[in-house]
Amino acid sequence: MLRLVYAGSMSSKDYIDTLLKAIMRINKDEIRITFDIIGPEKAQVKKLIGIENLEKVGIYSHGKLPHDETVSIVEKADLSVLLRMDKRYAKAGVSTKFCEAMMLGVPSICTSVGGTDLFVNDGVNGFLVENNEIQTLEKTLLDILKLSREQITEIKNNAILTANELFTAEKYREQFNDFLSKCI
Repeated sequence: MLRLVYAGSMSSKDYIDTLLKAIMRINKDEIRITFDIIGPEKAQVKKLIGIENLEKVGIYSHGKLPHDETVSIVEKADLSVLLRMDKRYAKAGVSTKFCEAMMLGVPSICTSVGGTDLFVNDGVNGFLVENNEIQTLEKTLLDILKLSREQITEIKNNAILTANELFTAEKYREQFNDFLSKCI
């Protein structure tokens, strides 16, 4: 069983419509993937895929949750999801949710938009997809399902190693202090 998680607001930048449909296709006969969705209300998710009983296809919509509950769900996942369209708003910088998930040891399935491709080594510390098409996402998910639990654990460990190398305050302290000294 593969556990995916999404935490965010679909209405602004994120795009999970086709991912939901890919999961439904994969889970048609049996639940092989669970997908926890935090943020969007259940009615919004139901409307996206046109079914009433989300849980029947392994999709769990939690709505808005307090931060600590969100973190608890995210850290139990195998992979987080960050799918964006190749548009100007998505290129503004690396998503906070991407960095936070990696700091929890949760690698991402993400599009090569917004700088994530600079940090994700495909299949090593996460997974890059070239687009949000259902066929692309379904193939990626099926490939991930072929991985052993040990391989998934290794990718999760690589994600946290990457995050500790790149996203900790210590990495920026010297640069920040240099910047401040020039401002005085």
